[in-house]
Amino acid sequence: MQVHFNFLIFFGLLLILSCSTQKEWPKAKKQSLEEVLAGIESAQRDYNWFSAKARIKFEGEEMRLGGRANIRMIKDSLIWMNFKKLSIEGSRALIRQDSFWIVYRLDDLYESGTYQELMEAYDLDLTFRELQDLIVGNYPVAQENEVERFKTKKTHQLYFSSGQNQYEFSVDGRYQLRDFIIRDIYNRQVIGSYGDYQNDGFAHDKSLELIMEDGTRGSVTLNLSSVEFDIPKSIKFEVPSHYTKLP
Repeated sequence: MQVHFNFLIFFGLLLILSCSTQKEWPKAKKQSLEEVLAGIESAQRDYNWFSAKARIKFEGEEMRLGGRANIRMIKDSLIWMNFKKLSIEGSRALIRQDSFWIVYRLDDLYESGTYQELMEAYDLDLTFRELQDLIVGNYPVAQENEVERFKTKKTHQLYFSSGQNQYEFSVDGRYQLRDFIIRDIYNRQVIGSYGDYQNDGFAHDKSLELIMEDGTRGSVTLNLSSVEFDIPKSIKFEVPSHYTKLP
């Protein structure tokens, strides 16, 4: 399956399961590993509806890309998003547990397929729930027997493996993710930091460095605004009849 390049970049930004950081973090107190893992579990966001606006900037070795996006989700049901530049919508996507559709408005093209085909296009092994967790800001919670190293300084620092990925997390005194490194079996890495945790407990600013298997690098900054939980939004998606399907 061929994935259209503009959406590949946008989708990649969101998956890499978001640039200023707060100067003062809630300092972590000395706790046992069991207590920290329980705190991380309790900090995971429960929701039915999620929506947000995003300002995105991507810088790679061969290109720069910037724009704005809207994201809407219904838990365990669908992910809807669009991508705009200069107020002109370039692409729109609808992803469900078993299928996906993407329309490219500037080119009169669309593509569709199974959810599994979409994951295979990015060499990813994510369930639909895991994909939604990445977007909404929930992050993997380690089991106690998965943790290889654990220490507390200004933050709780955990090193663990889960599935095919390796994780290094730095979590503050409110169990909010601050700095992290994720490595997968393809030797890709995401090195990131989260900041601007507001009263909603959500990281509105995210800074990421992406290192691909061939050594190429890129950086991503995202600023999320108008974040809302459990407020239903209209979701419109259709494929115009005159659009051509990509192979």
